[in-house]
Amino acid sequence: HYNPPKTGILSYLPPTWVPYAELIRLNKPTGVLNIYLPYLFGALYGSWISSPSPITLISRVLLLLIASFILRSLGCAWNDIIDRDLDRQVVRSCLRPMARGAIPLPLALNFTLIQHLLWLAIISPILPLQQNWTYILPLTGLVLAYPFGKRFTHHAQVILGVTLACGIPIGASAVGANPLHFSPPPPPSSSTTPHHPTNGIISLFIVYILWSIIHDTIYAFQDVADDIRAGAKSMAVRYQTIARPLLLLCGLLMVALQVYAGVVVGAQLGYHVISAGGSALVVGVMLWRVRLQDPGDCEWWFRQGTLAWGLVVTGGMVVE
Repeated sequence: HYNPPKTGILSYLPPTWVPYAELIRLNKPTGVLNIYLPYLFGALYGSWISSPSPITLISRVLLLLIASFILRSLGCAWNDIIDRDLDRQVVRSCLRPMARGAIPLPLALNFTLIQHLLWLAIISPILPLQQNWTYILPLTGLVLAYPFGKRFTHHAQVILGVTLACGIPIGASAVGANPLHFSPPPPPSSSTTPHHPTNGIISLFIVYILWSIIHDTIYAFQDVADDIRAGAKSMAVRYQTIARPLLLLCGLLMVALQVYAGVVVGAQLGYHVISAGGSALVVGVMLWRVRLQDPGDCEWWFRQGTLAWGLVVTGGMVVE
């Protein structure tokens, strides 16, 4: 049975606004961080390559934050529109606004379209004009495709990871380090082997895919029983018995790629200790402590792990 919110930000909104605020998860800000972190990482990493002015970097980072909030909102809305029938069969999601019929489908679609147009209005001006749609079209396609993933593959977490990781090249491009426009690397000398800047951005792209697989698989363990009953697929469903070692393998590869991304730009000890070392610590503790059969514990580690991992990776980049 649905009870209107009595506490928190939703309790201050007019009753007719509440379903729309619930649709975009206005009361669950951690999800915005999952969208924003790759844009932030891309902008910080790109600034090592392009050396933008502090004003340019700060303004781009703030605009990317606003764009991330809107992208997360429209992504949640679209996901709930597509998943409304599945959500009715899952305890945790059966009272979402689309699942309980609180918003008519045409209004929900129009609401999502308006958000997408607003996102385009913010993100387009800060990207290189000649590459604008090179980034926007694939990302839009991935956002639209993601909700269908759990119907056809157990690896929807990989689709989500690729979708979120698109923020890495977009963030880098926003500060002038467009990975599609780097000049070829100089020929190797006898003493050094040059690393193309694009290699570092690609490495961070894969890093974020691996992180998404780790933390979203932990999140998906909340719904394993309901997902099996409803016929929904996820990596938590597919790899129930080997999830911990599989995610540990993802974590080891992720940290190795973080180290390599630092080597590409000549990062110093601060980055490697705080970002890469801190990342290893966070993932190690998560996988050691999380109780995958406890939905509440999975949600706690999903939320707190995101905060901790985002803090150490960002901290190392800022120090650098």
